Amino acid sequence: MSLSFLALIAAATILFAIAYRLPRSSAGYFASLGLAAVILGIVWSFMSGDEGGPILLAGGVGLVWLHRWARRDQRRRAAVRFARDHGLEFRTKNDQAAQEDFRLFGRGDGGAVRNVMVGRWLDVPVTALDYRYYETRTVWVFYRVKRWRGFSVAVLDVGASVPSVIAERNGASGLAVDYMGFHDVQLNSDEFNRRYHVTSDDREFAYKFFDTAMLTWLMGQQDLLEAELQGRKALVALQLLEPDETAKLLDAAIGFAAHIPRPVRRRYHMPEPVQPPRTYTRERNQGSSVAPS
Repeated sequence: MSLSFLALIAAATILFAIAYRLPRSSAGYFASLGLAAVILGIVWSFMSGDEGGPILLAGGVGLVWLHRWARRDQRRRAAVRFARDHGLEFRTKNDQAAQEDFRLFGRGDGGAVRNVMVGRWLDVPVTALDYRYYETRTVWVFYRVKRWRGFSVAVLDVGASVPSVIAERNGASGLAVDYMGFHDVQLNSDEFNRRYHVTSDDREFAYKFFDTAMLTWLMGQQDLLEAELQGRKALVALQLLEPDETAKLLDAAIGFAAHIPRPVRRRYHMPEPVQPPRTYTRERNQGSSVAPS
């Protein structure tokens, strides 16, 4: 393999990396140069009688794809073990699991659902899944980049239809976007408002929903990125967890539903909550305090 071929491929890699980080107006130029460097390297190799370079390049691309597939399959097998050990039904794919009208499922240009587990957790019907969505950047006619974001998501039924509320972590990648028909809600805790962005289609309901106990519980959830109520369903989304940490996700979903204030439950005839896991009860007592502004 010639040094010229290696130098051109290295230059193409650098140019593509630069294009990925630049705004669309300038990225196309660097992407074009990168593609030209790859083509020139392949042509140069064949003209000099060295076919090993292009063959090695193709093999490297194949190995990268195989590595990604192996990691995905390893995650699937770990999720299967967790589902089997906890009496949950498992499906590798189930697009129906993301059909609810949650804001998270409507983000981006497309999404993918994997490793779906359905069953009962603490005797509550729940669905847990890996959810990824992507945003497409077209930096040139032929050069498009998909930026993926991944979440561990749990969905459960709260037993009654209620107004919609959403609490999302400020600064979390891909969150805090506009949602038509929803209003920003400022609560009586500056600390909470700095950490979470709250929106609702009913401000009065939001003020009742986010009582002191709910605010304290949310402040204690270090991995929580988003919590939503839409109709009869509740959703919690955490940063993408390892499959053997799924209990943490399911406990968070149960804890969120269990902290719905009693006046809200009475007003909407919601059933009594399941007692949240002991770990989350401790977090409620020992977590961040919520100081009214």
